[in-house]
Amino acid sequence: MRASLGDESAKVWQQPEAESISMTSIRKGDEFEIGKVIRKKKNTWVTVTLDNGVTGYISGDTHIFAIQQVEAIGNDL
Repeated sequence: MRASLGDESAKVWQQPEAESISMTSIRKGDEFEIGKVIRKKKNTWVTVTLDNGVTGYISGDTHIFAIQQVEAIGNDL
């Protein structure tokens, strides 16, 4: 599912733990694919795949917005 970052920025971690290496950061409005949600040691992590193919994890506390596509059919819009 496509999503957009709602926070000002968020780090993308190599592993689902804060002690891991931060691979990159994403900024407000950046779009990415979200995947599996992982619960580990009372923390929640979300798998993300960035448009450049990098896969990592963001904190489950990060504010994201799901992007939904709609298709208009007809001429009466």
